[in-house]
Parts: sequence; structure tokens; C-alpha cells
Amino acid sequence: NAVVAAVAVGKGPNQIEVSADGTHVLVTLNGDGSLAVVDTATRTVVQRIPVGRGPHIAIRSSDGKAIYVTCEGDMKLVTVSALTLKVVGETPLFAWPRVPAVTPDGKRVYQTIRWLNGVLVIDPFKQQVIDRVSLGETTFASEGKDAHGIAVTPDGTQLWLSTQTTNDVTIIDTNDHRVIGHVSVGRDPNWIEFTPDGRLAVGSNTGDNSVSVVDVAIQKVVAT
Repeated sequence: NAVVAAVAVGKGPNQIEVSADGTHVLVTLNGDGSLAVVDTATRTVVQRIPVGRGPHIAIRSSDGKAIYVTCEGDMKLVTVSALTLKVVGETPLFAWPRVPAVTPDGKRVYQTIRWLNGVLVIDPFKQQVIDRVSLGETTFASEGKDAHGIAVTPDGTQLWLSTQTTNDVTIIDTNDHRVIGHVSVGRDPNWIEFTPDGRLAVGSNTGDNSVSVVDVAIQKVVAT
């Protein structure tokens, strides 16, 4: 375990995504409003794509043909073509975006935003918000940090959403957006992701420096 190279990418790097073919790493540069494209073979920045103010998260579409980038300053979700490395569209969110998640069939993007304990539902092809799922607030989040971490199960049937103010994960049916379960986790849950086989969900808890491992089938924490 050793650092083999360091690549200067630009001001305020925040998060990375890897292209479907592995040839590029894409880095959101929160400090200069662009997405840096790093060639994985040469380990150099080969392009910077202007996307808007405060780019935060970049994620790949399910088919690998697009990269979705959240821009906090412009309150939008930007679509970048993975083929041409150019902006091909954007979706106004009218709110400060946090974390997006894409369904396996690519037909929906779920997006958490500040001051909403829930998610926006986005049609990435129409490039518009088509629905909102609100879970309600039991505690006011002074900085708007309600829902944050979000992930869709590999089979596409469930959306898991971590809420920082309630220290739990809400499980939502992606077909009709009904709440079908809750799991209490650690303090201030932040990110959540699934193992490739969908058996386990793993979430980070920033408030107590722990990780919760959840059995998806029984909706229960099995390790911390």
C-alpha cells in the first residue's frame, strides 16, 4: 500500500468517478467550476470541462454513456457525454444538491437536496424533476443536512436513504415510492452503498467514526 503517483487536477477537488472503459478519471473541481478529465494511462489532466458553479458529485449513468454532475452554486444537475466529453444538457433543481443515485435501468436519477428529508425524482432524458418523495422532519436541520447518502439496490427495486438528523436509513420502494422499512444506524449517517451482490448495505457514520453493515434482506445492522 503505497502512493505511486500524484496528479495535480485543479482547485478544490471534491469527488471522482471512473469512465466505464477505465480510460479516464473525472474529478469535480469545486473551486473552479469544472470537471477535470484525467487520462489513467498517462496520469495527466487532458481536459477540463466547464460545468457551472460549485461542482460537487459526479456519477456515471447506468450504461456508461453519460456523467451526471451536481453543481451546488447553480442548483442543477449537468449531463456530460462520456464519448465527447462535452456538456449535453442540464436539469434545474431549484435547490442545493447533495448526492445523486441512478437506477440500474438508467430511467431515473434520485437526488438528495438540502432542507429536504427525502429525494427529488429526475427523468434524465427529459432533463426535469418529475416527482418528490418527502419523509417529513422530526428535527430541524440548521444547515439543511437532512437526507444525504443515497443508493439504489442492484436489482433496482429499493432506494436506501440515510438521514443525518434521525440517525437512520429509510428504505423506499422504487415502483411507487412507498416507505417499506427503517434501519437505525450510527450517529450522523453520511454515505451508503451496496455490495455487488446486493446482500449487504454499508454506511459511514461521521458522527461516531463508524461504519454500519446492514443485511438487506432482514433490514438489520449485522456489524459495526
